[in-house]
Amino acid sequence: MVAEAHARHVSGDRAVHLLQGSPMASATDAAKIAFASGASGRAVAALVRWEQDYLGEWKEEMVREAAGADYSPEQARRSPRPHERVLPLAPIEPLG
Repeated sequence: MVAEAHARHVSGDRAVHLLQGSPMASATDAAKIAFASGASGRAVAALVRWEQDYLGEWKEEMVREAAGADYSPEQARRSPRPHERVLPLAPIEPLG
C-alpha cells in the first residue's frame, strides 16, 4: 500500500494522502474529535509518534522525491495558494 501511494505521488501532479477518500477523512468534526479523544485515538497518536521517530527521515526523503528535483521548501511557503503551502505541523497529542 505504501509503495503504491508513493508511486502515485512521484508520477502525479499533486500530493495524495493515504487517508484521502477514507471514511475518516470524510467524517464529521464531531466524529473525528470523538475518535481522537478515545482509546483508539490515543493508540493512533502513540503509533504516529513512534512512526515519526523510526521513519521520519525516510518519509521526508520520499516526500522530497515525489515533489521533484526543483522542490524548494522556501518557495512552497511563499506560495499564494494556501493548499500548496508547506506549514509546520503541530505535535499530535491525545485529547482528554
